[in-house]
Amino acid sequence: MPEHKPPIPLAGGWLTNRQAALVLGIRPQTLRVYRSRGKGPVWTLTAERRVLYRESDVLAYMHQRRRRCRS
Repeated sequence: MPEHKPPIPLAGGWLTNRQAALVLGIRPQTLRVYRSRGKGPVWTLTAERRVLYRESDVLAYMHQRRRRCRS
């Protein structure tokens, strides 16, 4: 089985939509839907109209969404 490596952030710790989705374990389209509904990690829109996420924001969002088993 091939080893799954985490995405390499862009300079400054930024992730593309695809990279952020990979970290979160969801499809890039799902992340787009989250953005349109005001959900998901904090993102920014560059002057080139490119959506980027700070790696630290994606990891914080993932940590915030962790749930404990209620058994």
